[in-house]
Amino acid sequence: MLVESGSGVSHCPTSNSSITSGEARVRWLLDNGISVSLGTDCSGGFSPNILHVAKHALLVSRHLVMKSKDDHEKLSTSDVLYLATMGGADVLKMDSVGSFAVGKKFDSQLIDMACKDSPIDSFEFQSPRWGQLKREESLKKFHDLIDKWVFNGDDRNVSKVFVNGRCVSSRV
Repeated sequence: MLVESGSGVSHCPTSNSSITSGEARVRWLLDNGISVSLGTDCSGGFSPNILHVAKHALLVSRHLVMKSKDDHEKLSTSDVLYLATMGGADVLKMDSVGSFAVGKKFDSQLIDMACKDSPIDSFEFQSPRWGQLKREESLKKFHDLIDKWVFNGDDRNVSKVFVNGRCVSSRV
């Protein structure tokens, strides 16, 4: 019915876990052509922070794998970042946001992993060193840094916030 009606699902893993209402099978939903986003349902959860929700979505998917033994259900950091951005745009049918494609509104955060009091340890050997390493090696290092940010980062790492191309918050 969801596919036929063009409906989507907003996955609220923090709320679902807090009120023990279930674990969404996000991979199954996606595999069946259903749009999925992340939601920060604070009536049952405890944080409006989408990064916290992304971390919880990762954990819920791992809980599903512990039961099913099917690694396909496990979400990656790329998956949850997609759900937090393009997934939300897809579920809400908002074609003007969600990615960096030309013509879309520039809604973004600038992340500084080396900011003062950062909860993330990063070292020189982890740097992608674009132009110095093979592209594949730089991309792997870049994805590893994104993983570190998703798992360990928080609001201290947000140095700027842009909405519709305009900087609305800056710590720099």
